[in-house]
Amino acid sequence: MNELIARFADIMKDECALHERLLRLSLDKRGAVEEESLQKLDGIVREEQMLLARQQAMEKQRLACVEEFCALTGTPAQEVTMLSFEQAAGDPDRRKELRAAAEKLKDTLNQLKKNNDINSRMIEGRLEYIQYMVGSVSALQESQVYSPKGTEQPRSGQSAKLYDKKV
Repeated sequence: MNELIARFADIMKDECALHERLLRLSLDKRGAVEEESLQKLDGIVREEQMLLARQQAMEKQRLACVEEFCALTGTPAQEVTMLSFEQAAGDPDRRKELRAAAEKLKDTLNQLKKNNDINSRMIEGRLEYIQYMVGSVSALQESQVYSPKGTEQPRSGQSAKLYDKKV
């Protein structure tokens, strides 16, 4: 049982570190959106995807520990919590370690959710602006033009020209 709890504690520490890295990337992402740096944003998204793949592997390991814990204790999986592992730990230092990991993970996930919500609102705002600008350009294409005599005439299959072009 002690070996299982030690393995579980190691997985939890690794998950904490991974989510802290995701939190730092979330903050970097906000900066990239503010700077409108697509290159930075692309690099951040790629790293996030890599970390999320690692997180899925860790989650499988964590679930394997939970299954093993259930088999050893007879506890149904839906009732196993961090507190279950903490109480099963014989060593007081291991209990403190598990409690600290649980609190740190909880805090990090809350901060990550908050930052991701802010980033989503920022990206949505930028997207609305882009859609507005595309709509403005589209309206230009549908507007009327003036003939050389100064009279208005509808655009006939011509696209709007935003720049004068001299040959």
